[in-house]
Amino acid sequence: MWKGRFDSKFINNINRSIVHTISIIIFTKQWSPFIFNIIGSKVVVVRMAKHIKQKEFLAKLQTLGMDISATSLSRLEGQYRLVQDYEVVAIAKALDISIDELLGNGS
Repeated sequence: MWKGRFDSKFINNINRSIVHTISIIIFTKQWSPFIFNIIGSKVVVVRMAKHIKQKEFLAKLQTLGMDISATSLSRLEGQYRLVQDYEVVAIAKALDISIDELLGNGS
């Protein structure tokens, strides 16, 4: 007969199962509650519209003095990386667009 209480082992197993499922979803990028920047998707759209490969873009950023790796650029474009204010300036220059346009305020 059920007495209205759950065994603590049962609850711990459920909690572990939920945490495990959530971590699998987050780490396989099926779902992410975290968006670390607002320019990443715009960078990808503009870069692709200008037919600039990611490697070429990376080299251009590095010549502008931005110390960034290929992995870091990929994370920036995927909105999994924070972007510093000086990086926004360099990215806009490298893409030959205004900062307002990069931030979504321009045309």
